[in-house]
Amino acid sequence: MGGRKIANQSNSSPEEILMAKKQLRRAIITAVFLVIGLQIAWIIAISQSAIREVNQPKSEFEEIHLFEVPNLLSSGNNMNVDYRCSSSLPENYSSFPQVSWQMISSSNDIVAEWNGDAGGDCGSFSEKLPFGTYQIVSNESDAILVQELELHIWKSLQFEGHMVALLFGIILGGDSFWRNWKKLKLKRAPLPKHKLSQKKVWDEVNEKMSEDDEKSSSLSKYEKMIALPTKQ
Repeated sequence: MGGRKIANQSNSSPEEILMAKKQLRRAIITAVFLVIGLQIAWIIAISQSAIREVNQPKSEFEEIHLFEVPNLLSSGNNMNVDYRCSSSLPENYSSFPQVSWQMISSSNDIVAEWNGDAGGDCGSFSEKLPFGTYQIVSNESDAILVQELELHIWKSLQFEGHMVALLFGIILGGDSFWRNWKKLKLKRAPLPKHKLSQKKVWDEVNEKMSEDDEKSSSLSKYEKMIALPTKQ
């Protein structure tokens, strides 16, 4: 009885420690998937855009078109803006009329401009524009002018969004990881000395009780055997 080594005994049984390990592993996997999922969700969000029609063939021609580049979350970041322009000639039109347009900022600076013969592309571009109000002044003459703007709104916060998504993933997934790690650490921790002494005494008592039960059981069987009637 006195030869057993119990100095390294932990608070919990091997089964409980194994279960705690599984829970910690599950928490780690969940945290990783959460971080990756939030990053993917943000990538999908920044791929969305808002399209504004400036001039279309079946709509009334708009010589001056105003649009706003918003200052998202007061970040002051420039916004990705795609401008597409194409022109064509009416049927049976022999000459090539001149078309032109200018994009002017709120400070009256010319951001971009184009003029030339109608037919085909008429100065499409992709730029990062500062926030503010802009106007597109167009002249189509006798041509058919098709103009549209595409504002990539959330792309201006691409880096900040990834950082926020990462932070949320760490907070939400890290909480479960931290709780399960502490739980495993507690279960694997060795018992304090006073509890070791108590456990040793308790184990000895249990062992003695088991031995007494075995003796009682054996004695009871022996008594029953003695009490059996003999055959005549």
